[in-house]
Amino acid sequence: PLRLALANLLLETFGDSNGALEQLRSALVVDPDDEDARLLTGRALEARDEVEAAIRAYRSLLIDRLSCVDAARGLARIMGARGHHPVVAMASSVLELAGVASPSEYEHVDGFDRAGAPRGRLVVLDLPLLEEDERDGEDLVAVERFLTPLLQHFGSVHKLPLSATVGASHPAAAAARQIGSAFGLATVQLSIENGRWPAVAGLGRPVPLRVSAELAARPEEAPFRFWVGRALGAAATCGSLLELLDDGALELMLKALAIPKPESSEVAQQRKQLLRAMPRKLRKQVEQSDVPKLRRGRWEYYRQLERQRADRVGLLTSSNPRVALRQLEDIPGPRLRRLLEFGLSVPFSEYYRLLWGGRG
Repeated sequence: PLRLALANLLLETFGDSNGALEQLRSALVVDPDDEDARLLTGRALEARDEVEAAIRAYRSLLIDRLSCVDAARGLARIMGARGHHPVVAMASSVLELAGVASPSEYEHVDGFDRAGAPRGRLVVLDLPLLEEDERDGEDLVAVERFLTPLLQHFGSVHKLPLSATVGASHPAAAAARQIGSAFGLATVQLSIENGRWPAVAGLGRPVPLRVSAELAARPEEAPFRFWVGRALGAAATCGSLLELLDDGALELMLKALAIPKPESSEVAQQRKQLLRAMPRKLRKQVEQSDVPKLRRGRWEYYRQLERQRADRVGLLTSSNPRVALRQLEDIPGPRLRRLLEFGLSVPFSEYYRLLWGGRG
């Protein structure tokens, strides 16, 4: 407490940010989680014009303490000055979720309400599967690189059954088609039926898409865009495949693609089905390729990473961070935290601009 009081005095009364930081570093050695020390560190770094370091300080504190008003406003202040308004909206949405947002912060988030689908373009695979500092992922990237060009042809082998399809003129079908177009998915086949999730997509072209009746009734609203964007984002990567198949089926698939003359009848049958589904040129490429391998325990990790990437796509497509956070706030596990880490970063603003234009 004494070091913290001294740091506050140095910064606020004497404008000595260097001296304040020296005291704060010592305080954080004793208690790295001290909220006041972490917040004051962000302010001292901002005073020294060490903007990137200040961003990191405010951002990490806000993610750990969602009700820390000053961290949210410090981050919003810097990001707003740099033109990253979607990040400002995310920071304000965090405060709203915690019940401590001001009227002006509510209004700022309201300004991100949109009607209809995005008109821009997003290459979903450009959203990194792994964090920059994560090294243990080369096997996942290799599998992604190998499988992604094949997935659109596997719809006849690994089907997502649709029992209540609607025509292309249905408002929900038209809205889903627009969202798919933003991801380079030219055609979507929509079925309105309730399931475990509000929206789920399968493999193939057109992309099979199930949407709940409740969601389909409001295709112009942000929750529709979140869930449909999330589902179609998964269809543009390996996400849908990983949800359709369990670990054993995924291992069987790679084994079937890797072994030219399988002894097992099950593997041989799978290989026959998969190769038959591909165009001839692609089939020959696969037959001449080294098929990557993945240990069974890695499939679930890969699945979780794809879910987190799909969440980021849903956030971007929804247009409003408040809506995206509300959709995930009751889901257990690290997904909400991972979404916050993305939504409070500069890449969120940059990808948002690609989808929605100049407001980003």
